[in-house]
Formats: sequence, structure tokens, C-alpha cells
Amino acid sequence: MKITINKKHRYLSLILAVTILLSTFGLLNSVVSADEEILYEGDTLNGWQVDSVWENGSKELDVLSSRNEELVLKQTVTYYAPLTSMTKAYPPGTVKFKIPDFGVLKRSGKSFPITTATDQVDTDWSCEYNVTEQMYVFTNVKTFEANKPLSGGFELFWTARSRESMTDFSMTESPIFMLENEGTRMTPMTLNCVTVRDFYIIDLQRDFLTYAQYDDPSINKNAYVSYNYRTYFYLQERARAAYLNDYFVKVSFKSDDVSDEQMSKILVQYWTEDGKTETYLTRLTDPGTGESVWGFYRFKDRESYSLGYSDFVLSYPKTLNGKTATVDTELLVLYYDENEYVTYQSSVEGEILVDHDDVKINEYQFWYGDGNFSMIKRSPYERDSYTNGGAAPYKYSDRLLSKKIFNNERVNFTLGARYRFSTGTGASAS
Repeated sequence: MKITINKKHRYLSLILAVTILLSTFGLLNSVVSADEEILYEGDTLNGWQVDSVWENGSKELDVLSSRNEELVLKQTVTYYAPLTSMTKAYPPGTVKFKIPDFGVLKRSGKSFPITTATDQVDTDWSCEYNVTEQMYVFTNVKTFEANKPLSGGFELFWTARSRESMTDFSMTESPIFMLENEGTRMTPMTLNCVTVRDFYIIDLQRDFLTYAQYDDPSINKNAYVSYNYRTYFYLQERARAAYLNDYFVKVSFKSDDVSDEQMSKILVQYWTEDGKTETYLTRLTDPGTGESVWGFYRFKDRESYSLGYSDFVLSYPKTLNGKTATVDTELLVLYYDENEYVTYQSSVEGEILVDHDDVKINEYQFWYGDGNFSMIKRSPYERDSYTNGGAAPYKYSDRLLSKKIFNNERVNFTLGARYRFSTGTGASAS
């Protein structure tokens, strides 16, 4: 079997749906005769004329998919034996077609063939899968009588989702036709498949800390000026998905008077399912340019389905106040059937894998606006809410009934108070 693929893959079968035009067959265990010989090349054998073509009527089929869709590849096999070729009968098991398993187009997983037929009564063929040869073997189960011309055929439908199919796939293989123990290798058939990969657009946004963050003692507001960053990852779905992603962040300054010591004190904070991560910028190799830069990876080897948005906080030492920092980010994407991450240099038209933000570091603080003070009492017989305190419960059984009042019922009250205020920032970032 000749298979050409640019990348390393596992070759496993996909679902085969077979519809027989003139007969039906069942699925049996594979039995290979040691006496079989392939002596000929071509589409004739002992006067029989056989053929196998794709749905386009050609021996070669090019599949190009640019969206998430089901691929149905139709293969038609026909045979014709004129009267002059039917000088003798062919008992069951003496006529065979061996059809290459083009189902290896599927990237992964294992599916067994599903067979359907137009006629569930008159069965002329059986079907078996030869694991060693990776071929589906069709064998006659009824006698083809002598002195009668014979013609027929069947169709094979190879079915797979485009997102499960390998790209840069090319397979060339010949069906085999057997009469008794002699066979001919038919004209080769070729299947080529290319699937267009998805692409991403990223959007980096910056904001001040929330008041809750500003009031958090883990961020030393006396020593740092901090900003929130959020990146949105927008997926443009095509035919082939990514499965791993890295997100790289680097920080630089336009002025030359920022020392490595100051850069190494820029604090990075973010939260994951494992909790809070706190680190500092370090010297790393920029995956896009190969240069040594100050940065960090917000995540590495993250599975693509979990992308949506990603947050982090950058805290600059106040010694950098008044200087302009540039934050550059890059999403690195590893797609199925590829060995190298796609960077912005190798991105396609319309794809945006990088973004940046310039910020002039300005110290800021929160101010406290007008507020209001309120008190409320609550008891077990009132709705447990600041807005509805004192109102009777909805359920009649939860209310304080008069018979309880005159039966020495003790009612406990809780007094509460709260103060609401508004907050804002006392400086703006450029």
C-alpha cells in the first residue's frame, strides 16, 4: 500500500458503509488462501471486464475541505462477463474483489465496517476485512452459472468528519480482482485529502485593578502600580482543529534607562484551577523572533477547547512611574497533523495571533464616593433579605401564627447594618 503523508500519523480505519447495486452481502471472518496469485496487471481477466472509479468517474479523487462537514467518498466497482467468458460455472468463493481500505484517511479511532444493501433477500456476495492486507474482500456466495452473461457492481461509501480526517494525505492503491486462484491488479486508485485549519483572532485589553484587588494585601500598592490584562481568543472554525496552545507575554520599555534589575522586579499574578500563581519576569527566548526578552508564559500546552479568555496582572515597581511599558502577547497554536507551532510569522490571512498594549505607568488610588447607611432586623418568621426584611414569608406555614404568640413562643431577632459606597480611580492610564 502506498500512503504518503507529510506528518506522522496513525493509520486506522473509518466507518465503511457499503450499498450493493445488484446484490447484498454479509460480514464474515477473514480467510486468506495461500494459493492465490496475482499474475496480471489491468482491468481484464479471462475475458471479464472490471472497473473501479470514484464518484467523479476518475481513478483519482482530490478532497479539499474548508469547514466542519461530513465527507462521503463514493467508490463504484463494476464487472461484466460476456457470454464467451462464461464457458464454465463459478461456484461460491471463486470470484473475489479486494478493495483497498481508504478508511485510513481517519486520523484516529477504530471503526468497523457497517454494511447496508438494497436487497435483503437475494445475497450474492459476502464481505470480510483482511487485516494484514488492509483490504475489504468481497466473495461470491452463489454460483455464477455457465453460458450466461453476467454483469453487476456495488458502491462503497467512505464516511468521516472533516475534522477527523488527515490533511496532506495521499494514498494510491490498486483493487484486486480474482477468478479462482488467479488475480489481476487493477488500475490504481488515488485519494488525496487536504483540510483547512482553523484560525484565531486575539484581543488584549487593559484596565485598572478592581477595588477588591486594590484592597488585597498580596499586591503591595505602596510599592507597585498594577494593571489588569484580559485576552480574548476568538475561534474561526474551519475543517481542522488545534489541540495545544501556548500564550507568551513579553514586556519592554521604549527608554534605555530601565535596568535588568528593575525588569526582574516586575510582578506577575494570575489564577488557575490550582490556585494563585505569583512570579516575576524572567529572561526567555521569544518564540516568534528567537531574541532574548523579558517575559513569561501565561499557559503552555493548554488544550484548545478550554480557550475563551485569559487574565493576568502586571505590577510595576514605582521606580518605573512615568515610563511607557509595551506589553506584547502571542498565541502559539499546534494543529492536528502538524509538528510545529504556528506563530504570527506563519499565520494565514485574517489570522491575528499577536497583540500589544502601550501604557504610561501612572500611580493611581481609589477614592470613595457618597454612600448610604442602613439597618435592618431579621427573624425566622421574616424573609431573609435586606430588601424584603420584615415582610411575611411566602409560605403560610413559615409565618408566625397568632396561636403561637399566645403560647409563650420566643422570637429571636438579629440586627444588621451595612454601608454602601462607590469607588473610582484617581488617575488614568494612557
